[in-house]
Amino acid sequence: MNAEIMTDRIETQRLVLFPYTGENLRLFNTDLAGFEKMYSVVYRGEELDYLLRDFLLKLEKEIADDPEHYLFFTEFLIVLKENSHVIGSIDYKYVPRGGITEVGYGLNPAYTGRGYMTEALCAFLKFGKNLGIRTVRADTLKDNIRSQNVLRRCGFSRMDTENDRIWWEIPLDACRGETSVRTFDIYGENYSGFTSHTRAASRAIVISGGNILLSCMEKVGVWMIPGGGAEGSESPEECCIRELAEETGLLAQPLKRILVLNEYYEDWKYTSYYYLCRQTGRTAVHLTEQEKAFGTVARWIPLEEALAVFSRHADYTNTDEERRGIYLREYTALKEYCRSMRKEGSGNENI
Repeated sequence: MNAEIMTDRIETQRLVLFPYTGENLRLFNTDLAGFEKMYSVVYRGEELDYLLRDFLLKLEKEIADDPEHYLFFTEFLIVLKENSHVIGSIDYKYVPRGGITEVGYGLNPAYTGRGYMTEALCAFLKFGKNLGIRTVRADTLKDNIRSQNVLRRCGFSRMDTENDRIWWEIPLDACRGETSVRTFDIYGENYSGFTSHTRAASRAIVISGGNILLSCMEKVGVWMIPGGGAEGSESPEECCIRELAEETGLLAQPLKRILVLNEYYEDWKYTSYYYLCRQTGRTAVHLTEQEKAFGTVARWIPLEEALAVFSRHADYTNTDEERRGIYLREYTALKEYCRSMRKEGSGNENI
C-alpha cells in the first residue's frame, strides 16, 4: 500500500532545509550513499570526522528517546536547490525552557560569503516561531566576524561577553526573513529510490462563500484543484496565474504559498506549489486537447464536500492508481489549508 510521509521542511528562494528523523538518520549513519540516493542529494556539508559521526550517533538515540520533541534538537540539513548539494546544517539545541532555546549552525567553508546561512537562519527562526519558541539565543567566538554578521542580519542583539565568546539573543516577534512553508512528501510503492526526472506544477486554492473552485473531468468523474505544469522559465506564481486562467477562465492574484507537495513515483519527482488566490476578474477558457477530451469544466462546490471527496483516496487503491494519487495529493493540500486558516483565525471568507 502506498504510504504518505510528511516532513517539516523549510523552503526559501535558494534553499531547502529538512530534518534528520530517526529513520533517515539511521540510513545516513550506516549508508551515506544510500541516503544520497534516497533523497536525491549530494553531501557537501561539514566534514564527517569522528566528532561529527559520534554526535550523529548520539542524536539518533536522542530522537528515539524523545520522538515527540525531535524538531527542537534534531539537525536540519541545508540543501541548495540549484544542484541538491547538502552544504551545512542548523538546529535548535534543546527543547525550549520557558519559551527559550539556542540555535547552532555550520556551513562548508566553500559556500561561505554568498548569504546562504543568513537565508537559512532567518527562515529557521520563522519556523521556530511556528513551533511556539519565543526567544532564541546564540553564541559566537569573539573573532568569528562572519557568524556575528549573520546573526546581526537576522535581527539578533549582542547581550553579553563571556571569556572568548559573545552571547546573542532575539525575541521571535522581531525576526526577519521568509515565512516557512511546510512541505509534504508522498512516496508511491513503485518509487525506485532515486529520481531521474522532475516536473514542477502550481495549483490554485480559490475560496468564495465557503465554496472552493475545482476542475472536474466530467467524462471520468475525477475532481482536482486547478493547476498544471510550469512552462519555460515562468515562476511558480506565474504558472499558477496562467494555469488557473486557462483551465477555469478565472483571473486571480496569488496571496501566499500554502504548501509544497512532492510526489515520488518510479524515478519521477513531481512537485506541486499550492497558492491561496484571490479572484480579480474573468477571461476566456483555453483547454488543452486532453482536457477537452475529458470534458473538463470548472465547478464551485462546498469546501466540506471537496474534503469528503478527496478523503476517499484509499478507496481507489489497486483499482485506479491515478485517481488515488490525485485525491491523496488534493486532500493533503486542503487539510493543510484548513490548518493554516485555523492558525491565523481566518474563516472561509471570499478569497
